[in-house]
Amino acid sequence: MEFDKKSEFTEILLSNTFREIYMPNSNIKYNNYNLFSIDFENIEKILEENFIRNACYLKTEEIAEMKYTGEEFINDGISDLNIEIKPKDLDEGDKMAFIKFYEKNLKDNLDSCLEFNEGLKNIILYVYKNIKTINTSKGIYSNIFEGGGFPYEICKDLKSFLENNKNIMLNKLTNLMIYLEKFYFELAIEKKGGEFKEKLDEKTKEKIDEYYKNKSGQLITKDKLSATIIRFILNDLMNQRNDQTKNRLFEMNDNLFDIFSNKFLWEESIYKNDKFIGEIEEYRKLGISVKTSYDFYKYIVTNNFKEFEEEIKGILEKINNEEKAKLAEIKREERIKKEKELEKPTIGTNTDDVKVLEDKT
Repeated sequence: MEFDKKSEFTEILLSNTFREIYMPNSNIKYNNYNLFSIDFENIEKILEENFIRNACYLKTEEIAEMKYTGEEFINDGISDLNIEIKPKDLDEGDKMAFIKFYEKNLKDNLDSCLEFNEGLKNIILYVYKNIKTINTSKGIYSNIFEGGGFPYEICKDLKSFLENNKNIMLNKLTNLMIYLEKFYFELAIEKKGGEFKEKLDEKTKEKIDEYYKNKSGQLITKDKLSATIIRFILNDLMNQRNDQTKNRLFEMNDNLFDIFSNKFLWEESIYKNDKFIGEIEEYRKLGISVKTSYDFYKYIVTNNFKEFEEEIKGILEKINNEEKAKLAEIKREERIKKEKELEKPTIGTNTDDVKVLEDKT
């Protein structure tokens, strides 16, 4: 069998590529029209038999993640990284360092926030793909900037923050990104999120209230769902910044949970749970469109986000008190220095000095 490398290989690839539109219940899901699965095993078999006999197979078991998509709103590598490196929460010192930096360099600057966020996503992907050679006992900065080999462009703000906080370890990487997203989400909605701000109608609100009535033991809780909505919208805004909206895999009128059925939006512990498909289907029946996703987020947001706001308020108060204390200490030291200068004897002002000068004359 003779192979024309260009045409024949393309034919092999296409004949083993399938659209992910067929659901387990035999329904067709057109939102997945541009998502594809590839039968690597059959491609290996064809290539080995006809084209690259005795060559090494494609080592699909070593491929960390294979997906075809024109959109980057998916939870790229994050849940997978959390499997490799057990995530750790930011401590108060980390939060204070970040908030100080945010207030000075990022606050009210959406483009800077988006660049910072994109940089963190790129670091997460890099760490996950190179997990076998990464030194997890070192900090983020040491692994990314001191070892060399990091292929992505990082904005100066992110590099500066990590350089001045080298004690922030890799196991805090994903939580640092989540923390950042909470800070600038409202700014992003205000500046560029108008498409997502259409109001829910009263009938839909009634359905939501009825759905959550007496609910317990849910897999997809309000808090987890709120965090997913934040990431979904912010990633779309990052794509807008990079002029990728033409590659969106959704329309604003689409049902939000047709999109949220994508496993890459969720942690592995959620999308592999037996409850996942059933709960997504229940949410889908609420009829919430993409264009109302922000209003839905505001409607279901829980006390956790109010607690977040209170936490920020408390940390900012501590930062202000520290700065006031430092300023007071600087002023005290300056005052002591001036007092010591005044205490030094000066020729012509001391009576003994005057007498000495008179005797000399």
